[in-house]
Amino acid sequence: VGKVEGLNKEIVAANNEVSGIQNALQIVEYPNLFHEIVGITAKLKKLRDTGVSLKNVGILYRKHAQSEELIKFLQAEGISYNVAKSQNVLQVPIVHQLNNLLTYLAAESQRLDSGQHLLFEILHYHNFKQLSAFDIARMSAKLAKNFFTGWREQLHNLPQELGLDKESKKELRAFLADIEYWLKEMHNVTLQTLVEGVMSKMGFVSRALASTEATHQIQCLKTYYNFLKEETARNPYLSLRDYLKKIELLEKNKLGLKLNKIVHGIDGVNLMTVHGSKGLEFDYLFVLGCTEDKWEKEKTGLPYRLNLLLPGEPKKASEEETRRLFYVALTRARMHLEVSYALQDDKEKPLTKSVYVVELEESNAAVIRKDHASEKELLHFFDFMLLQKNDTYISLIKQDFVKKEVENFRLSATNLNSYLKCPVTFFYQNVLRVPSAKGESATFGTAVHSALDALFKQLNEINTPEEAKKLLTRKFSAAMNSSREAFTKEGLERRLYYGSEILTKYYDTYASDWSNLGEIKTELYLKNCEIDGVPIRGQIDKVIINDKNVNVVDFKTGKWDYGKKKVSPPVSLVDNPDESNYEKRYGGDYWRQVLFYKALIESDTSQNLKVISGEIDFIEPDNEGFHRSIIMVTDDHYDFVKKQIKATYQSIQLLEFDKGCEEKDCQWCNFNSSYKKQKQYSGINLMVDDDSTMDET
Repeated sequence: VGKVEGLNKEIVAANNEVSGIQNALQIVEYPNLFHEIVGITAKLKKLRDTGVSLKNVGILYRKHAQSEELIKFLQAEGISYNVAKSQNVLQVPIVHQLNNLLTYLAAESQRLDSGQHLLFEILHYHNFKQLSAFDIARMSAKLAKNFFTGWREQLHNLPQELGLDKESKKELRAFLADIEYWLKEMHNVTLQTLVEGVMSKMGFVSRALASTEATHQIQCLKTYYNFLKEETARNPYLSLRDYLKKIELLEKNKLGLKLNKIVHGIDGVNLMTVHGSKGLEFDYLFVLGCTEDKWEKEKTGLPYRLNLLLPGEPKKASEEETRRLFYVALTRARMHLEVSYALQDDKEKPLTKSVYVVELEESNAAVIRKDHASEKELLHFFDFMLLQKNDTYISLIKQDFVKKEVENFRLSATNLNSYLKCPVTFFYQNVLRVPSAKGESATFGTAVHSALDALFKQLNEINTPEEAKKLLTRKFSAAMNSSREAFTKEGLERRLYYGSEILTKYYDTYASDWSNLGEIKTELYLKNCEIDGVPIRGQIDKVIINDKNVNVVDFKTGKWDYGKKKVSPPVSLVDNPDESNYEKRYGGDYWRQVLFYKALIESDTSQNLKVISGEIDFIEPDNEGFHRSIIMVTDDHYDFVKKQIKATYQSIQLLEFDKGCEEKDCQWCNFNSSYKKQKQYSGINLMVDDDSTMDET
């Protein structure tokens, strides 16, 4: 203000009828974002209850994401609202599910069971109304016990084995028949015909038409199909696999397929971005979320390198435009204007009010006050939030079934880390044992491990460096080619070259150190072990033994910059539930892995071995070369990890899987929480019942 021509701090009502109203402009400080949203919702309710038409009320914000929590609370209070925003249809459940089913077909058409990691989720879609969550969980656990036969083949016989009811059997068989039909038909029809057929014949169109948002759901499917038509117009011979790669590329680059979604409520409050409010006026206006992170910390919109060329002017122009935007937003109010900000976010991290709010305060044009939601209002919305979270997938699985699955469970370093990081993910991956896709990175890592294992097993029989390098590259290539389905053609070629290169460099760097190491054992698998009453198991990449003293070695693929945080102990050896950083609270995964291996090796007292150190060996070099992290074992660190082992095992046996990491990109937290939206299960009694028994027929 004062730097932009024609703009000053004096806020003057343009409407003469309201220019004399006292306290027309208020600046309100809330303790945190939750108080701000609850407080504004309560004020809207009061306005409505006193006869104010909410169509004359506006709520403005900088980004649409700021309205998401508010909309939930408006819905809880039955407050109508109007909102129009651009939506990525690839994130709309029905389109995501269609795309997922097509991805499954594309994978299965290339190689049997290469898409089976998608089946668990697919069977939960709205299209299958008779199959219950409990039935699918039982199927997953049952299928996981047969390592040699994939889901697609087993599912044909499993309904009879599990004693599914008649309708569930019928629905599952119809689904399998549809899959077989389209896997055959996809080679005889155009891509457009295939996708249109899957949409209509497998229930997506009928489901959209039956939805309470039928028009919007159909528009979403149409947007997806129109993109397909555009792509096939460019390339009439486009394959399903190549089309799905284009969709994946859109998602990877956060582009998506855009569709404007409009929600119009009768006499509803108007929700919109500050940009969208141009030309509109409201009797009552709330501008929420006026904090530095939403207003000042905005990008210029120019590419990074262009910003470097123009370091001053783009930033200055952006600041002036943002300031103008903020003050123009204030002129949208006719009678009452409330500008608000919170002191903390939803993770209790401090927020700073916008500099534009500070300028308003200095103008003396506003009443400044602190506010908070009442205890009654907070409790009301806490209850609402709890109701939203309770009806998750895990809560629908009978306890006796889960107890049976974990009763003989043996803890490994990998699943210890998995549980500490996210109990929800642990539940799906280790209790239900839902199959997972073979990723490029993981498959590459397995091949590197295989090559190194072969090298160290034959180390004493190798006569020349050339012989050793040939062995490394041969074993690596064989392992990669045996899992070629995990790679694209280009990805396989790239990683074959890269892997052979780094393994050769690794040998050249370290071979001279291996002659005096001591006794070496590789891929040491220990399964009948116990620590303080907890059954444990594990496989150690390399063990070096010198006079009963042991150094355990674990090979890691992946970048050192990413992995180095995983080798550190926790900041405190007293568990702190308030510490949000995973590594600071629990210690790094690689650090804990070394101490877990100590428990494994020393559990066999007949050997009288003592693990004194661990080594994390990073196989992928960076510009500085290869990296190794030495982890010295101490008694206090070992005691800390033993406590983690016991506490985790106890939590697993107590079936404590309800609380996840809640990270926005966590696959299983998202699946678990979204399950409450699956309306078709609402009439099926699957809730936890301690007195019930599972039918094994």
